[in-house]
Amino acid sequence: MLAAMPAMQPIDREMMQRCIALSVRSGREGEYPLGVVICRAGEVVAESINRVAHERDVTRHAKVMAISAAQKALGTVSLDDCRIYVSAEPCAYCCYAIRESRFGRG
Repeated sequence: MLAAMPAMQPIDREMMQRCIALSVRSGREGEYPLGVVICRAGEVVAESINRVAHERDVTRHAKVMAISAAQKALGTVSLDDCRIYVSAEPCAYCCYAIRESRFGRG
């Protein structure tokens, strides 16, 4: 049996709106329109847009960049007390980074 999805909280709406605004900015800057926000206790820890085109580096996915920034900001690889908000379904590469970072809730 599948577990029920937790109800959307006001913070979820706020972070998704921020995430979508980032994706719009990303598209305007010539990147794929992707945005990511990582927060802990309702505070933004890191956010990113895609940087593949600008940096000419296929590893500069928004999710991976935001995870890296959050880990550096918090001084840990485990983000189990954080939430990640994304504007599009993660690719396999980003899924691996998300899984290995052990987010408490995505």
